[in-house]
Amino acid sequence: MLSFSLVNNWSDFPEFCIPIVWERYSGNNVDMIFEFVGSGLDLKVRLNDFPEEPLYSLICNEREIIHFNDWPEFWGTRPGDEKEEL
Repeated sequence: MLSFSLVNNWSDFPEFCIPIVWERYSGNNVDMIFEFVGSGLDLKVRLNDFPEEPLYSLICNEREIIHFNDWPEFWGTRPGDEKEEL
């Protein structure tokens, strides 16, 4: 498991700093909230136990990549937030 001590380090993962069209997660894991499958990637966003942990984690092909607290602007609008400004 990736340590929660490192958060919001997007500069370490420029390959994920791109627009992604997320969909609501359709699986059975209650902690996963969004998913994207395409281009050889299986991406998921997990909702963590905030505030003890960072709010979100990005999972790529079943591996934790980064923990973050704010939805990144480069991903666009979160699913369900289309009527809200981020």
